[in-house]
Amino acid sequence: MLDYIIWNLDRHGGNFLVKEEKMYAIDNGLSFGRDSFGPYSRDTLFDFAVPKDLILKCIEIVNNEKMLEIMKISLEEHLPEDEINACIWRIKNLVKILGDKRIGSEIRKDVLAIKSMLTYEKN
Repeated sequence: MLDYIIWNLDRHGGNFLVKEEKMYAIDNGLSFGRDSFGPYSRDTLFDFAVPKDLILKCIEIVNNEKMLEIMKISLEEHLPEDEINACIWRIKNLVKILGDKRIGSEIRKDVLAIKSMLTYEKN
C-alpha cells in the first residue's frame, strides 16, 4: 500500500530486507515518479491481507481535511504540486478500492481493471 501511495516504481523481491522475522521495504529511490507503477505493470499481482486498523487509519486520513492539508504542507518542500495532488488522490483511492467488494474476487483476475483503478489522471 505504501508503494502505491508514494508511487514506488522499483518494488520487487530484491528490495525487501528480512531481519528478526520482520520484513522491511528498502530502496525507495524511484518514488513519486511519473512512469507506470511498477508492481502492477507485471503479469503477477501480489496477494495480501490488509489489517483492519490500517484500513481504518486510511479512512480517518481521507475524512480529515486538516490532516490532508498538513500532509500537503509537509510535502511541499520535497515535491511539486502535481505529485502531491496525485499522492493525496492515491490515499483517497485506496480507501475506495479497499471498500470495493469485488477486490479479492473476480476483479483480481483482471490486471487491466486493477490498473485502471490505480491510475491517477491529472485534471
